[in-house]
Amino acid sequence: MDVSPLTPFIPTSSVAVLISGGVDSAVVVHQLCEQGIKPDLHYIKIGMEGEDSSCSAEEDI
Repeated sequence: MDVSPLTPFIPTSSVAVLISGGVDSAVVVHQLCEQGIKPDLHYIKIGMEGEDSSCSAEEDI
């Protein structure tokens, strides 16, 4: 299947998006929603295990 940036992609099943809370994730989700696609969102926490983070996942969602 040839899917170029100019070719609209119409999924035949569900679409999953991994989000990190950053701008790129938000833009992708917004663009999908503008096309009528309602993605299943999955949050990923980026950082070292055991690292003390000042921002929790709950604050991002």
